[in-house]
Amino acid sequence: MYNLFILAGQTVSPLELFAVITGVAGVWLTVRRNILCFPIGIINVLCYAYIFFQSEIRLYSDALLQLFFCIMLVYGWISWRTNRQDDEVIIEKTTTGEWIFFSALVAVITLTAGWLLYRFTEASYPFLDTGLSVISVFAQWMTAKRRIENWLLWMVVNVVYIPLYWIKGLPFTAILYAFFFVIAVNGWLSWQQSYRNQQR
Repeated sequence: MYNLFILAGQTVSPLELFAVITGVAGVWLTVRRNILCFPIGIINVLCYAYIFFQSEIRLYSDALLQLFFCIMLVYGWISWRTNRQDDEVIIEKTTTGEWIFFSALVAVITLTAGWLLYRFTEASYPFLDTGLSVISVFAQWMTAKRRIENWLLWMVVNVVYIPLYWIKGLPFTAILYAFFFVIAVNGWLSWQQSYRNQQR
């Protein structure tokens, strides 16, 4: 990829910079429950899908994850348009059954797909990458379904992604995920207040 400038000894490409900008905009709009978060998010994930497939990055699970995100963003766009009350998106909580299903799915897919990537590809950190990807999938589904706990999962994956992206030579993306963590905390607090208001 063509490099734009160097940050802390690591190069930053124009595409990575653009992906960071759209990523910040998309998450900020999600916190505010603004439906424009979905088209912005679609642009963002397509940029990152291309970046993660590059030979110098090779985070294949992350690349495929971005394509799944694209599908979930379209689904979320539809869901948010149809589940509104007084022009506000209705927030819900995750059920115990959904948590059990999610936990089992994370374990099975991480071990299976992680091993396949380790055995048959040159993927970097195959088990870690796969585990983070699966958790992110569920978090994105929760966002699309307007589940308040999506922010808790985003906090977890963001903390782990920060050093991973830095190690892989994506410094702006690492900084972006540090910012995402802060936004996720804000999103959790903001959606908690909105949920309480809904119950009145």
